Amino acid sequence: FENNQCASRDGEIGGGAIYAGGLTEAVLSGCEFANNSASNGGGILNRGSTLTILACRFSGNAALGKGDGQYGNGGGVYIDGMNYENPGGDLLVCGTVFENNTAMTHGSGMFSYFYQGSESVVRDCVFDGNKFDNAGLGSGALYHEAAPLTLSGTTFSHNTGGQHAGSIFLGQNSEAFISNCTFAANRVSGNAAGLFNGAAIAHLTNCTFSGNDADYGPAIFKGSAATVTLKNTLFAANTTANQYSATSCHEAMTDLGGNLQWPQTKASGSPDQPCVAGIEFADPLLQPLADNGGFSMTFALAPGSPAIDRAADCPATDQRGQPRGGPCDTGAYEAQP
Repeated sequence: FENNQCASRDGEIGGGAIYAGGLTEAVLSGCEFANNSASNGGGILNRGSTLTILACRFSGNAALGKGDGQYGNGGGVYIDGMNYENPGGDLLVCGTVFENNTAMTHGSGMFSYFYQGSESVVRDCVFDGNKFDNAGLGSGALYHEAAPLTLSGTTFSHNTGGQHAGSIFLGQNSEAFISNCTFAANRVSGNAAGLFNGAAIAHLTNCTFSGNDADYGPAIFKGSAATVTLKNTLFAANTTANQYSATSCHEAMTDLGGNLQWPQTKASGSPDQPCVAGIEFADPLLQPLADNGGFSMTFALAPGSPAIDRAADCPATDQRGQPRGGPCDTGAYEAQP
């Protein structure tokens, strides 16, 4: 599906290539969506159909509607609920790439809003180079709201935004379980180039945040009504030009052990804010983001990295699908013997 243009910029008319409305189920497998545009859902607009997306690619699509928050959402995919006739359908997105898509307001790669009874699973995907074409606005290469989310084996890289949430915007009434994910070189002018969680619950296990840049909280921003737990998660070389901001997390999150952070000081020379109380500060010796096997790019650990064998109770495999040992490594990558 390529170069299709939905001329209307009305928020209720969308889906540059496909409009999936009111179906019991829609399954897309092995498809490519390139350079399509609409008001919402540059590639696909899904309204009330239980949706499965397998091994697809969304590249250069755009959601260009302008107005309030109902317009310009979902550069690649826009989702408004699952199965209206029998509420409770689940979204599955697996082995799919979202690259260089554009939105105006929310979800430059994918926008997903749910109704009671649904769940969302996103695994082994890539969100790379997605952006917003609206100065000062924009939240999330992946915008997710109002359902449980299981997110694993996925890399968010080089996504940019205006307001906040370069990678993930987690909306209210959501609980997210995020494991074996990499957040690399994402950038926003506001808060959280990695994860923005204003009023939801997020559990992060064996994730890596490196090279992300924001004015405030470059890796994670947590609102006062939100919960974030961190387990075996690695923060390294995140940056900010704001002398008052921490380099990774703007406040301490809930510690479940095995976390690692670097550097120990801000650019100003003052001590950095620990992402969890008592976190160990040490240079993890990350290698550049690269294809180290598996579906998505990762940061390998150099020999002698203090992240090696410092964690426990990790997932059975790392982001690449390689087995983890015991003790296991902090972050998304497991060094192999």
